[in-house]
Amino acid sequence: MMRIRLFGEAELVDDERGRTPLSVLGTKPRQLLEILALGAGRVHGKEHLADLLWQGRPPAAATAGLESYVSVVRSRLGLGAGRGSVLATADNGYVLDRARCEVDVVTVRELHDESRLGSLSGALSAGERVDALARGELLGHEGYAPWAIEAREELEGLVARTLARGAQGALALGLPERALPLAERATALDPGDEDGWRQLMRAQWFDGAPTQALRSYSRLRAHLIEELGQEPSDETTEVYLAVLSHTSQAGAGGDHTVEIRLLLQLMRQALEGTPGARPPALDDDLSHVACRVLARG
Repeated sequence: MMRIRLFGEAELVDDERGRTPLSVLGTKPRQLLEILALGAGRVHGKEHLADLLWQGRPPAAATAGLESYVSVVRSRLGLGAGRGSVLATADNGYVLDRARCEVDVVTVRELHDESRLGSLSGALSAGERVDALARGELLGHEGYAPWAIEAREELEGLVARTLARGAQGALALGLPERALPLAERATALDPGDEDGWRQLMRAQWFDGAPTQALRSYSRLRAHLIEELGQEPSDETTEVYLAVLSHTSQAGAGGDHTVEIRLLLQLMRQALEGTPGARPPALDDDLSHVACRVLARG
């Protein structure tokens, strides 16, 4: 069995031949294989491949160039020849045989679908597998090639959503310690996706760190206001209020220094986003300004 990795250092892993970095192929042959791997199992016409490889400006000898690159890939990676090759000729184009070659990107797509349709334990399993597979930047060595940028944008969203669903599954199963790393990575990949933050807040709360959950809400709120000019959704705010209420009840009579600092920070953020309100420089005066705003309402 062969496996192609496109996350991190691009390489072919062959059960018989070991690991081969795709860099040994040279630029165009490597890019050709990567494009075919992104769409493994689908036939790619020669005209379409040429358009991607030469970014919409293929040379007159593009077809001959493609055939030469395919030959290089097959020979250097031991993929066989013609229609019997792992990189097979088909319908005036080429296809990477999924039955004989797994691709990490394709597996991530499948796990994303499983996380949506399966059980809670299935979502957790899918999330943890994706977390292990999608390590390192996807096709980072290809820079600003349009087809590579498109793949990165697609997979970044898929990975983040699969991780968030995995965290949700772990929480439902009473496993916050397994939810936490998945949710942390989901929010790092897509800091604007509130679902990932909700799972992170719950994981921190249920794992015994409610103050961290409050801090996560503050970070999300700051990001949304700065990037989109909007507040967190009601659903996210409900999680925050639940954590805050629990923290207040659980810590009655204890030291609330950290919580107070967080609340002051959140109050300042709220006033900064309120028309006509001018937050003071000193925290001592924040409550007076907040009371005036409330009196206006």
